[in-house]
Amino acid sequence: PVIAKSELFLVISEKSISVLPVKELILRVRSFAQMRKLYIQNVKARIDPNYKLPNIQALREKVEKSLYPNGLFFQIRDFENITYLYGIEGSKIIVKDLLKKITKFCEISRNEIFVLNEDRFVIYWESEELIPKDKLLLFAKRVHKFVNRKSFGDKLFQSDIKINIVANQLKENFVQIGILSLKEVVKKNMSYILADNIYKDMTKNIENTMQMIEYIDKAIEQNRVVPVYQAIMDTKTKEIYKYECLVRIEREDGSLMSPFFFLDIAKQSDQYPDITRIMIEKTFSYMKDKNCEFSINLSSIDMENSELLHFLFNKLAQYKLAKRLIIELLEDEAIHNFELVLKFIKDVKKLGVRIAIDDYGSGYSNLERIFQFKPDYIKIDGSLIKNIDTDKEAKAMVKSIIYFSKEFKAKIIAEYIHNEDVFEVAKELGTDEFQGYYFSPQGENIDKIEKEYHDKKNN
Repeated sequence: PVIAKSELFLVISEKSISVLPVKELILRVRSFAQMRKLYIQNVKARIDPNYKLPNIQALREKVEKSLYPNGLFFQIRDFENITYLYGIEGSKIIVKDLLKKITKFCEISRNEIFVLNEDRFVIYWESEELIPKDKLLLFAKRVHKFVNRKSFGDKLFQSDIKINIVANQLKENFVQIGILSLKEVVKKNMSYILADNIYKDMTKNIENTMQMIEYIDKAIEQNRVVPVYQAIMDTKTKEIYKYECLVRIEREDGSLMSPFFFLDIAKQSDQYPDITRIMIEKTFSYMKDKNCEFSINLSSIDMENSELLHFLFNKLAQYKLAKRLIIELLEDEAIHNFELVLKFIKDVKKLGVRIAIDDYGSGYSNLERIFQFKPDYIKIDGSLIKNIDTDKEAKAMVKSIIYFSKEFKAKIIAEYIHNEDVFEVAKELGTDEFQGYYFSPQGENIDKIEKEYHDKKNN
């Protein structure tokens, strides 16, 4: 039979020469292209996009094939401050220089630095036998000393860096133990330690954490995440001005669990966005028929979650409550994406939402943040307010916060007013509003709160 030239294709490789029909060749080429695409995707899934280094998934796979894995898990201290000062790109330059110099100091290849996230990394290597613990700890000490004595970056962006280190050689759950131990070391601000030592102490805490995670899941499923409300008063008139909406979990017996017991754990799991969604839905639904202003709390986790923000803006449109809403930004939260937070503040302010900085005077307080956020309210942290009638230093600090807040034209709210003496000092210093158990405890019904307050006031 006569075969057209276009239907055959000569394939020449190093080992053979073959003739293939064009259709089969096309199928083979497509198959090869798909395999190459999958290979590239597979490689990318194991490479951190910011630092172009292997990521946590690559580390897990590496450990699985190793008999004696070793790792120095380290975290850059106060990374949010570096990002704040130098921006996202500037902080990347500083961290890349840090990783480059650590690689050289440790005499390892570039592929033996693994990225856990933007400020956590692992120096990883394998050994033929178990390394004595004293030698492993000595190595951690040397790396800690090397980093803490240097500046990193380039001519334009340069910063000193401090790190916390966990030395880990526990093969089972290598990555998980390293990360959990590192969190504990950072919390306790320890320089370096063996994972063995700190993990033993953590085991009981981990069991308790897992039990609480299960309890929170059950509470969400059974609709037991509930808002309570606390009145905020006008200092001059002592009349209720607005309400803060606070989260609680209703126990099986009907009592309410404080967020002190569950909120931090929820932030460590994937439950926190669900809790925020529930609070937004329930408070907006409750407040739609009330004639008062109210505030909800949002953390940096919320403001950096695009799905949650989409949910919030939809609810603002649905309930039309923007002009009555105040969003309290938690001042004790470390912000990782500052530009995203600023955009969020700008977008909600356009709708008429006002901004308050909550817990001002706690760990992450800084004047520049007030300048950037331009808040309508500043709530002074209760740890400063509660003793201003007896603690001269606390009183002086509150006085200075009130002074510069007035310069920014922000109103001052004093939290934790628990007796008459504290109230009188807060009033004398110039606070505009206040809240606390002395005048109004928290409750689930604002009509009842107002009635009880006015009954108490009249008596």
